[in-house]
Amino acid sequence: MGKKSLYFIVGLVLVVLIIFAVSSLFISFPDPGQRARGIAEIRIDGPIVATPAGGVLAQGMASAPRITGLIDRAARDDRVLGLLLVVNSPGGGAAASQEIYREVQRFKETGKPVVVSMGETAASGGYYVSSPADYIFANPATITGSIGAIMELFDTSELMDMLGIDVKTLKAGELKDAGSFSRAMTEKEEEYFQEMVDEIHRQFLEDVLKERPLDDDIVEKISDARIILGKEALELGLVDYLGSANDARRYLADQLGLPDAPPVIVLEEKTFFERWIGLSLDGLPRLEEILYPLYNYGVRLLY
Repeated sequence: MGKKSLYFIVGLVLVVLIIFAVSSLFISFPDPGQRARGIAEIRIDGPIVATPAGGVLAQGMASAPRITGLIDRAARDDRVLGLLLVVNSPGGGAAASQEIYREVQRFKETGKPVVVSMGETAASGGYYVSSPADYIFANPATITGSIGAIMELFDTSELMDMLGIDVKTLKAGELKDAGSFSRAMTEKEEEYFQEMVDEIHRQFLEDVLKERPLDDDIVEKISDARIILGKEALELGLVDYLGSANDARRYLADQLGLPDAPPVIVLEEKTFFERWIGLSLDGLPRLEEILYPLYNYGVRLLY
């Protein structure tokens, strides 16, 4: 960057800050305690993973650390009267799903209601994280259920033999390389992994039944991990209502005594730039919008 460009950026920053400082003398800043109260909406889109948000592997994924952080933030925000979870996920990691499941439970401990709106798919882990909600909405054609667990391991030993690839494995512990792709699985290893998958399935079903008490015949029907449509899920008691996200939002608003189009509290994760110069006071323009041309021009160098 040349000196002229640097001088231009520094000068522009100073001018904008001076204008903002002067204008603030004539602006009545609202009391944060008087800001509008409403509902928080958090989306759970894509496979549920334990990868933190922003990582390359988390693109298009439902990051458990990000989602649990937002739910915790909603629980602690006095403006948030209730939570709407919009779920469109085929499932994902068992432990990652359990983290979100537990965070939804913690949110409910505040006394604030939770409503789930299921989109195209809310199956397996997608249903897991939905089950603690006070009320669950699904569309008639929503794909849900799949209350089970799966593990897939590859055996490429024959292909490696054809290619002349030989893998030497040194290990301490009989099961240390169980599931290795370079050899066939032993009977003992298969039993070992099956026991693990069965235990995850048991935990999943047990947690669902804590939140959704079901008759034994229904439990027997869904315990084979079949997928079902929203209409059947309503008949089985896995969801409470058929309807869209707007229906779920209006229902939550009605439960809270809010208008049909309630204020939505945006619990966004801010970048360094937004935290540095951002304002979240209602009725005022966000400062980063005022400085947007400067931001594009060179402030990204601050990252």
